[in-house]
Amino acid sequence: MIRKICLAIATIYLLMVMGGLLLDRDKEELRWKQNGSVEQKHDVYTNIDEWTAYNIAKDEVWKSTSNDPILISPLFTTGEATQTYLHIEMATDSDRVQVFWRGQNEDFAEARSKVFDSHSAFEMIIEDDVEQIRIDPAEQQGVTFTVHQVDVKKYK
Repeated sequence: MIRKICLAIATIYLLMVMGGLLLDRDKEELRWKQNGSVEQKHDVYTNIDEWTAYNIAKDEVWKSTSNDPILISPLFTTGEATQTYLHIEMATDSDRVQVFWRGQNEDFAEARSKVFDSHSAFEMIIEDDVEQIRIDPAEQQGVTFTVHQVDVKKYK
């Protein structure tokens, strides 16, 4: 009986360790890609009120007024960067958030986007010099959300 309990505890521990490693894989990949790169520019956006908003009611809380609310950033400085790192901190009642990006002379497109399950923070590295991002914070009308901060780092 004690052997079965010990085996069960060992199995649970192993699953927790392996699960933690798998869940942190994306973060470790981001760190690996940043390692050896030279940071060229770092901008932090905390006043999202200055961003262009479509289908969003901005009162005390922001709320989507359609199934396609859109927040568009100001233009970022472009130059010789080969990677752009994005870290977005937000709260939303939506199950999904989609982040689009574009370089110079490009339009936003599904091919240049990533969908995140709702969490409080999203991170990604884009292998390009990004000029602008677009955040789609909800997929339905009436969803409340807040964008606390967006970090943009450019690397070469």
